[in-house]
Amino acid sequence: MKKKMIAIISLIVILIIAFMVGTGFRKRTDVVLFDYSVSEDETVINLGVQVASSMGYVRGFKDNGGGVKPHYLIFYSTFAGLNSSFGAVDYITLEIDSDDMEIYFNRPNGGYELVLIKDEETGEWIRPGESSDNVETKEEFTIEKLILLCDEGSEALKNVMTDFNEVGELMYSNFEKNVSEHSLTWDYFCYVQYEGKEYRIQLSYWKPEIAKDYGHEENELDFINIFYPATNDGLLLYEADERFTPDLDIRSFLEKEYDLSLEVNLELPEGLRLGNYQMDLVMGQGCLFVGDYEEEEHGEGTPQDWYTPGGIAFINKEYFPGDIIFENGVFKDVSIRMNHSGITSDIEKVEGCNKQAVLCEYSNDLFTAAETVEYMQTHGITEDEFHGNSTYWYAFLTEEDDEKVYTLFLNQKYFTKEDIIKLAQSVKFNL
Repeated sequence: MKKKMIAIISLIVILIIAFMVGTGFRKRTDVVLFDYSVSEDETVINLGVQVASSMGYVRGFKDNGGGVKPHYLIFYSTFAGLNSSFGAVDYITLEIDSDDMEIYFNRPNGGYELVLIKDEETGEWIRPGESSDNVETKEEFTIEKLILLCDEGSEALKNVMTDFNEVGELMYSNFEKNVSEHSLTWDYFCYVQYEGKEYRIQLSYWKPEIAKDYGHEENELDFINIFYPATNDGLLLYEADERFTPDLDIRSFLEKEYDLSLEVNLELPEGLRLGNYQMDLVMGQGCLFVGDYEEEEHGEGTPQDWYTPGGIAFINKEYFPGDIIFENGVFKDVSIRMNHSGITSDIEKVEGCNKQAVLCEYSNDLFTAAETVEYMQTHGITEDEFHGNSTYWYAFLTEEDDEKVYTLFLNQKYFTKEDIIKLAQSVKFNL
């Protein structure tokens, strides 16, 4: 009986492996060309490809042709399943010769569709039905262009970002298209420079096949934002949903200073230094402390704030109305609550600081419930043996009329109550 079960399991495993490998040899007959570019020496053409279906990806191709013959390209699905993205590609590279004139994509029943031809007079590669005379030369989108559009207003910005050419492409050369199966929208991205800093512009459009299900038009513009990857800061420039308010003050965003030393100076505990400025800390924006400390074990989505040595951040009080409590001008209490985190001590007054300050403890979950079960099973431990929380000292510094409250936090695994008090007393404000 045992041998029979082993044989059945082995057969199932073999069939699964055969299926997953076999999908990689399936021909894709629905591949479409969404972008292309020719190298300066005209020996290579880069083809942007994607499947028309909502399921599946392209992993590669075979070229049946070239030279004095047309290029007949046969595309293949990815391995590991019908909708696996393993080994998927968005762009392929095709070597071309000077006498190459046509490129075809494979279609059902052994057929092919002409997707690109070379103009005999100009030598340029164009789509069928176009001529070199009416192929528009795309300009590069720049930050200066974006600033001017923001000055003109949302409609001007929207009109430019929905101005597609005859083949459905945006009229700028440096935008790259991205289509994800996990999203309701497809996107254009481009990177621009401003005073030595790199920013990413994202344009998002509703997918044609599902737009009407959500009350939108095909390829309707959903939102536009600009993002500064170095700090995770961003600015929403356009939003179709009226519940959100865009901000076209792009100049202020571009000129924003990300330097905490402009606002505060402090003496860090020995072995610590300020890390990079970040906009997405749990307690607002600021810097984590960096040093030679072992990182606590944690789940995939756990905020960095909860497993690093500590940090400094500030938040605007308007985001936490009623959570920073004063009585007769005296800083009395903090009641800021966060998911998977909470205050686990009484609030204490800290004397000798540059602003009024209070101190408390926060306990933070390092794992979700599902991750906790998985961790215990993997390590063979019980719930009593599992330690899935981190505990931090938190000091809050502010005055009643201040717009901001500053937060200092230190991991109790490495630092004492005296350390957080000393750190809070060392803070000097420059503003």
